[in-house]
Amino acid sequence: MCLYNDRMATWRMAMREGYRGEDMFKEKCFDNRVAAITYHPIHKTDLEPYSPKKRPPRWKELAASQKGSISKFAWQIRAGDTLYVRDSAQPNLLIGCGRVLGDDGELAYVYDEHSPIRTESGEIWRHLLRVDWEYPFQKIPYKDRSANTTVLALDEAELAEFRRAAKRLDHRNHGLSNADIDLADGLETAYPRATPATVRMILPRHRTLSKTFQRWLMQRHRVTGRSERRQIDMQFELGPVSAMAEFKIAYDGNTKAAVREALGQILEYNHYPGRNLTEAWFLILDQRPCDDDRSFVESLRTSWLCPIYLGWQQGGDFSFYPKSPLG
Repeated sequence: MCLYNDRMATWRMAMREGYRGEDMFKEKCFDNRVAAITYHPIHKTDLEPYSPKKRPPRWKELAASQKGSISKFAWQIRAGDTLYVRDSAQPNLLIGCGRVLGDDGELAYVYDEHSPIRTESGEIWRHLLRVDWEYPFQKIPYKDRSANTTVLALDEAELAEFRRAAKRLDHRNHGLSNADIDLADGLETAYPRATPATVRMILPRHRTLSKTFQRWLMQRHRVTGRSERRQIDMQFELGPVSAMAEFKIAYDGNTKAAVREALGQILEYNHYPGRNLTEAWFLILDQRPCDDDRSFVESLRTSWLCPIYLGWQQGGDFSFYPKSPLG
């Protein structure tokens, strides 16, 4: 998965000869550490002296989509930008990623009269970007919003989806089931600074805590907990009162961070548009919270009227602060 430079832009390119033509990335652009593009009216024109305000000769012969793509390639992409490559045969799959080379922030376009990028018919692709391609690259499923566009600027929502897809693939490659991958997605939201490896370490502890509480709830109170609905760890009823539980592993003993992360989720699940308000909130840790954690929860109850209870596992039992309907 590519590393991102937040100060620079991110692009998606397709590299093939015409519509469903020869792939130009896998054995040509990748091997020569470049990205390449060409269109017949300008295939022998160095675009460096030109700009969006000063067009090269024969510009009018280009189709509108070609003008947009070559404009981005020559006059917008800069060194330091991230470049993804879409598969020629499967447009909903990303097969490459690299960092555009050069002096960061400077236009990266290069015209090479003797470019090594040539089609099987001998046509030379002279418009280039020097790119440090990542290897190996784990292919990422991708829903292309503009399949006929050769060069496309990507937005933050698309980048977030790439990160999520890459993490899911990483978990799958480490043997996680689909159910565990779904749970890992929720844990990565809950632990936004954790690496996928850390999440895989937290995952079994989170699952064990959830199942232990579910059994305890049934044995002690004859209440059935329903797991994993709309990302909520557990929902149940205490008589006429609707309740939810959010489980958190205090990684490295940091109960403060666990409480903070859980609280953000609890507030989202109860107050974000489209969500239903639950009448009792249980924040369940795998270890005893500190005095400051309990004081924090008390202030939320008294100052903000949050119906929240802080719970923690003690062997096969659970304790709560303050005293709750569960004990």
